[in-house]
Amino acid sequence: MKKIFTLIALAFVAISANAQQGTKIAEMDFTTQTSYPYYRLEPVNAEAGNYDVQGGALVISATAAQENQWDMQPFILDWFNIQEGYNYDIAIDMEATSDVDPLWLGFGTWSGSMALYGQVATAARGVHVYTFENATAACATSGSNAHVLFQCGSFVGTIKIYKVELYEYGATGIQNINAEATDHVMYNLAGQRVDNHYKGVVIVNGKKVVNK
Repeated sequence: MKKIFTLIALAFVAISANAQQGTKIAEMDFTTQTSYPYYRLEPVNAEAGNYDVQGGALVISATAAQENQWDMQPFILDWFNIQEGYNYDIAIDMEATSDVDPLWLGFGTWSGSMALYGQVATAARGVHVYTFENATAACATSGSNAHVLFQCGSFVGTIKIYKVELYEYGATGIQNINAEATDHVMYNLAGQRVDNHYKGVVIVNGKKVVNK
């Protein structure tokens, strides 16, 4: 039976490799798995696309594009909690036979999910970090029942995912600002004036923001 989840509009940004921030709250190391540990969503065209854990990685193979981008969407992380208003970095250690473009990520629960569309993962092995900002109330969970879907129905070739880590940071009321801006006077939480090279929570015009 095909499952469909609701996508909720969301501001997002994808950031460069090895730039994850916050506290790690969940992870999956496929290098230590001997079988696929999650609920399996079968591709529409199973003969042209499939995925499983083998040789120390989650291996996604496709000889032809699926009908829709989401017709190939394995779980890459499951069983964690999302808090409303928080920000989340997803770090994916992977490699592929060619650039994965586009790559979509679904983040949340079946009743309320957020999505990152049109992301890119370069073919060479590396850690790609993608950010979900300001989690919506519909996406928040009272228990560990959220998931991340790796949507790659248009990809043709082989993708290997070795490890996935999820980081949480920035509570409700803390917003992001552009670190390139120079017309704001910023102070750290100790009351010391800082410049745009300072990373973390700062005070700008009396408000707490996250300077990246």
